Amino acid sequence: MTTAETGMRKQTAFPISHFNIVARAIHHAHQRGVLHRDLKPANILVDAAGEPFITDFGLARLAQQGSGATLPGTVMGTPAFMAPEQARGEHAAIGPPSDVFALGALLYYLLTGALPFNGKSPRELFQQLLTQPPIPLNDARKGFRFPPAVEATVMRGLERDLAKRCKTVDEFAQAFCTAVREEAPKRTGF
Repeated sequence: MTTAETGMRKQTAFPISHFNIVARAIHHAHQRGVLHRDLKPANILVDAAGEPFITDFGLARLAQQGSGATLPGTVMGTPAFMAPEQARGEHAAIGPPSDVFALGALLYYLLTGALPFNGKSPRELFQQLLTQPPIPLNDARKGFRFPPAVEATVMRGLERDLAKRCKTVDEFAQAFCTAVREEAPKRTGF
């Protein structure tokens, strides 16, 4: 699959330490009614000072706007980071949880260097996205093990069922940060 199809560059667009900054920025956009609809590593740039910036709002739309000029059934976005409802062209169902899914796929990629679905073509990716669960985080790369709470949180962001997925980016980011803090080694003394 080409970089245009996956939306990835050869290097990671930003370090995992910037995840919360990116999540807060997307949450800020959602609070103002803007959905990004194309979050991926290539759309997160880091400036000379090391600060991440979200770019390419070309597919963004206002949440209250509905599908606007987008024809029903039209699929827009990058398959490797696209939510199932977006892949099905269900414009009425696309909302903040769709960006949660994309952020979950982005986080999965940042943690493992792999994608949650391993389709070799956009068609195969769509099929997997719509019919199979993502590859469990702890199965993404041999030798990578994550604490259960971290894996569960990332996988909840990638939940195909909207009722089970985090409703907001803020909820997802807080759950991830809490899972990381709870799993951090406990130290006593100096």
